[in-house]
Amino acid sequence: NDGDNVVGKEKSPSDIIASSDGVVESIVTRCGTPLVKKGDEVKTGDVLVSGEVVLYNDAKEPTDSCYVQADADILVRTSIQYENTVQRGYKCKIYTGKKVTHHVINVMGNVAELGLIPADYEKYEIGRLRLTKDFMLPVCAGRRIIYEYITEDGMHSEEEVTEILTDNYENYLNKLKKEGIQIVSDSVKIDITDVNAGMSGSIHVVMPFKERRSCDVRTVD
Repeated sequence: NDGDNVVGKEKSPSDIIASSDGVVESIVTRCGTPLVKKGDEVKTGDVLVSGEVVLYNDAKEPTDSCYVQADADILVRTSIQYENTVQRGYKCKIYTGKKVTHHVINVMGNVAELGLIPADYEKYEIGRLRLTKDFMLPVCAGRRIIYEYITEDGMHSEEEVTEILTDNYENYLNKLKKEGIQIVSDSVKIDITDVNAGMSGSIHVVMPFKERRSCDVRTVD
């Protein structure tokens, strides 16, 4: 199937194709036949470097083809569409101040926890287990605290959802940078309603194109 991605199959003949529309910024081909050059516009699915290498005789006539896994460094100027939505409503956890302590004993991997959770605790949070160890014996003893809490409906302010969306966006940009994607510019906006808030728009980038698909194998007449 021409659409099968063959990344990871080291010996499978494959092309490098455009994963989105854009303009080629640079291309350095190590293996295969380049079909584009710097400044060329490309569309999603276009073959950038073919895995087919045509062989010629002394008269420069095509005689045969061999097929390789295309290998190249290709940078393309393109755009990434960004969208993130957060709900303004949330459940707020409020601690009542009630708590109980359980004692825990661990003897050679066998754990016993002493204590019960009160029946009137509708919601509770179990704290981290804190252990002390006797190095003379394979015994650990510790305690675990259970805190009662209730939940109430809360509503994020416009400032809060703006901060959340901005943080999410900055994290996304940092993720792109770690993947070797250069951020050129962006055009995003925030829309806030009574129910939710969203940030959306375009991020203009220069990014490596590495997507592959198996190449057509044909015979040169």
